[in-house]
Amino acid sequence: MLGVLGRPTLSLVLLFQPDLAPDAPLLPTLDAALALCERVAIVDTTQLTGLHATPIGLLADAIPDHAILNGRPGTGGYRSPKSIVAAGGYVVRQGDAGTDVLLIFRRGAWDLPKGKLDGKETIRACAKREVCEEVGIKRLRVVRPLGSTLHGYPLTKRYAVKTTYWYRMETAQTVFKPQAEEDIERVEWVPLAEAIERLGFETLRAHAYLIRDLLGEQRPGG
Repeated sequence: MLGVLGRPTLSLVLLFQPDLAPDAPLLPTLDAALALCERVAIVDTTQLTGLHATPIGLLADAIPDHAILNGRPGTGGYRSPKSIVAAGGYVVRQGDAGTDVLLIFRRGAWDLPKGKLDGKETIRACAKREVCEEVGIKRLRVVRPLGSTLHGYPLTKRYAVKTTYWYRMETAQTVFKPQAEEDIERVEWVPLAEAIERLGFETLRAHAYLIRDLLGEQRPGG
């Protein structure tokens, strides 16, 4: 689980922490944290103990050095976090046994089609474009937003924090062409419950599980 700790406010951005009070004051993005704090520590919340909500924010008993992902162990150094925005989609259909989700197989793992924001396009337009490109279709309907996920990874001199916005989508197309330039090898319809288990990233599995009812609902007339 990834968190963004903004010192000195001790506010945390968490991907999912269902045991916390629903009104806990959370910062939704890295940019929100950077607007409050000169330095922001990217924290692996699985390494924290006693994490709990208070009226002023989220507190932990201690934050060990190894939990700070953008630190430089043993040197006290700091890697400035870089905000990256992406968008993608859960393309769904009603299959013979219920809801199916369109998955892609890329670099050894099952994933959802998604990609980074391009120039001044809107997040919704980015999501539609990236899904169309990665699965090789032209007809795609964006139905509704499904929230966002947060994950991080190291760069050469900085630490990336990517916020990905998700949408429920539908297509009438039945033939797909994996985007080879993005190392996509397969595109496959998978039953919802199995798709959640297949996803190769903890962040996506957690998100898909929480929104599973929104993926399975049928539109009026559908």
